[in-house]
Amino acid sequence: MTRFSEFQRSLGCAKNILSARLAKLVEREVLTLDRRPMAAPTASTGSPRRARPCGSRS
Repeated sequence: MTRFSEFQRSLGCAKNILSARLAKLVEREVLTLDRRPMAAPTASTGSPRRARPCGSRS
């Protein structure tokens, strides 16, 4: 998942709660924040590839 709406939909969580939890994960460097425009979907998954846990390789 790369978009906030995808996280929210899959978790069924309120926006304010999800936002706070994601901010803590970014603060603790579990996730990174990527403010670049979304990439085109990849052929294999049909999803853009942007959000990755810290330290993961592309």
